[in-house]
Amino acid sequence: MAKTIETRTETITLGEDGILRCRVKAVDHHTLEDAVENVRASATLLAGTRAPTLLDARAARAISRQAREYYTGAENAKVTAGTAMLISSSVGRIIGNFLIQVNRPAFPIRLFSDEAEALRWLAELRDGAAH
Repeated sequence: MAKTIETRTETITLGEDGILRCRVKAVDHHTLEDAVENVRASATLLAGTRAPTLLDARAARAISRQAREYYTGAENAKVTAGTAMLISSSVGRIIGNFLIQVNRPAFPIRLFSDEAEALRWLAELRDGAAH
């Protein structure tokens, strides 16, 4: 059975397939405090393990520089084995490109507009880590 934690900015669910799903809520601004809370919630669900993460950022509006840095840094690398970021707008693409090009994540991250394709890539990450 899937386990879920709600935060101010995300709904975070660990699926039975071992993929962590983080769905960003349509809030006006995503802060460093939100990032810390979301990573902590992910760590709670994962109980000391790492998992591939589907980040559904299609509802994202704005994210602070500090939050971007936290999400791409060492603390989040302790819980994510890689992130597939779902985007559907120019704002999402801008945020995603900042995460990838400017902040240089400590784990693999790719942008997707198709959820099924993102999940396939995450399953490959999960299965590759198992060998």
